[in-house]
Amino acid sequence: MRRLGLLIALLLAFVTLKAQTAGMVVSLQQVHVTADAVSFDLYVHAQGKSKEYLGFCDFVLAFEKGRLGPNAELTYLDGSMQLQTAEQQLAMRYPLTYVMRVYQRETHDLVYIGIDPPRFREPTEFVTWVAEIDATEQLHRVGRFQIKGVLQAPDSLTFHKADKGLRTQCYNFRPAEQFAARSTKLEARPIGLENQWLEFFDLSRDGATVQLKWQPGEAFTWQTLSVERSYDGKVWEELAYTPASARSISDKPSPPTLLEGQPLVYYRLLVGAKGDKTFVSPIRLLQF
Repeated sequence: MRRLGLLIALLLAFVTLKAQTAGMVVSLQQVHVTADAVSFDLYVHAQGKSKEYLGFCDFVLAFEKGRLGPNAELTYLDGSMQLQTAEQQLAMRYPLTYVMRVYQRETHDLVYIGIDPPRFREPTEFVTWVAEIDATEQLHRVGRFQIKGVLQAPDSLTFHKADKGLRTQCYNFRPAEQFAARSTKLEARPIGLENQWLEFFDLSRDGATVQLKWQPGEAFTWQTLSVERSYDGKVWEELAYTPASARSISDKPSPPTLLEGQPLVYYRLLVGAKGDKTFVSPIRLLQF
């Protein structure tokens, strides 16, 4: 019944909407550099009030020649995807389709992440499988990726754009057009590495225990640190107010039992810095 209700609501919502949505934003977050590798998060979110339904995408990063070694490779961190369906369940079919390659060119190198979305046959599968993207920033994480074989760390990570050929682009599914996949407007946001306040924030689960860990930016000083938890992504409670020097914490959440599906647990960091500045981390979530 829940799935049918969502499907009806989804169809009704698109009766009065224009076929062309406001488009999406793709951004890079939390770049962490080690001796020979660079890790980063890839996020998407919708522009405007209209929701996007994530279809085929090509995300391409450009590197100056000499930054990557001849055997450089790209990998996906298992379990790092945070895309959700209209049922507020993790869109587990997406990582199965990710295509990751490194293209060595004469003048530059390209790092490619491709999405081949779930092949649904009927509206009920669309609701169950396809990722629904709203305007909430730093929630819809395509995944965390690592480039191995880095010879020299870049000063920034930027998306590759071109009029033709390999380039950053996205398609969305449009229920108003019988769920056809159409090209959508895409704003691509690069990231500089020097002024990052957070290099990574991740979590893992061992039974009923969740382990959270994080790493501040090298040139950034934290003065206060609060860890928050939510069971709906909207109402937050303080889990711990810890010393700013803390780098991990454990938690045993008790999410409410759902009639259908598995509950989600959300976490975030609130960091205070000099000048009374406050920073809120990307949201991390687990499905229990």
